[in-house]
Amino acid sequence: MLLRCGRDEIRLTLPDEATAYAAGFPAPAPSPADAVVAAARSAIGGPGLPEALAARRAGEVVVVVSDVTRPVPYGTFQPALRATRSRY
Repeated sequence: MLLRCGRDEIRLTLPDEATAYAAGFPAPAPSPADAVVAAARSAIGGPGLPEALAARRAGEVVVVVSDVTRPVPYGTFQPALRATRSRY
């Protein structure tokens, strides 16, 4: 069995009775910005972003994001979220 480790591979020899499990990861979204906006539009357990914005009183909107210890590419989707907000 080959185990990927960074750019290298480690060959493992396992006993015949061993069971090996492999993690699967979904393919990345073609457009991260579109994926984030789509998720915000169809929120789970509450109104989507457009409905929530339309129902709110006039005023500022705050978007809460993770801190710098999380590698989140905000620059790829924040402009699309801002555009959604500015329509309401």
